[in-house]
Amino acid sequence: MTAPFAFVSAFTDDPFRGNPAAIIVLDSKLPLETLQNVASTFNQPMAVFVTPSSVQSDDPTILSHGIRFITIKGTDSAICGHGSLAAAKWLFDLPQNSAIEVIHFYTHFGPIFKARKDPRGFVVIQLPAASLIDVPVEERDGIVVHVNEAFGRNTAIKAMKKGIEPFQKCRSSISQH
Repeated sequence: MTAPFAFVSAFTDDPFRGNPAAIIVLDSKLPLETLQNVASTFNQPMAVFVTPSSVQSDDPTILSHGIRFITIKGTDSAICGHGSLAAAKWLFDLPQNSAIEVIHFYTHFGPIFKARKDPRGFVVIQLPAASLIDVPVEERDGIVVHVNEAFGRNTAIKAMKKGIEPFQKCRSSISQH
């Protein structure tokens, strides 16, 4: 198997700092086991697989791609912030994409997110918003204990929420793998 790839570090101008990710562009979707093997071979915290999307825009400034995140340990992750930024930056910088202003990424978990070029040359990602609910008291109490242990003191926590839709589906999909 051959595929174009790059090592891209997010949140830095120095290639040896920041959060690294391997970006691999595939012509088609591959089985999870193959992606896990490729991710392991690249030995990076995150391997980001970019594939063509069946959903395309009529707007020539919008590019659409499928995207999938696999950790070095083979975990199929629903989303990865630094991997998204790294993939978008690399795609924006390709010569054939010079007119592209927005990239729509589609994940197999469902949510779509967008990346756009900032006028200052930065890449900005727009993640799907999640609805928030209160954390159940017993779960909250357990988290507070761990936070207090980590800080070595009682920490005042004013609010604790957790997201539901669209990422609730992501969690259940991940646990099935």
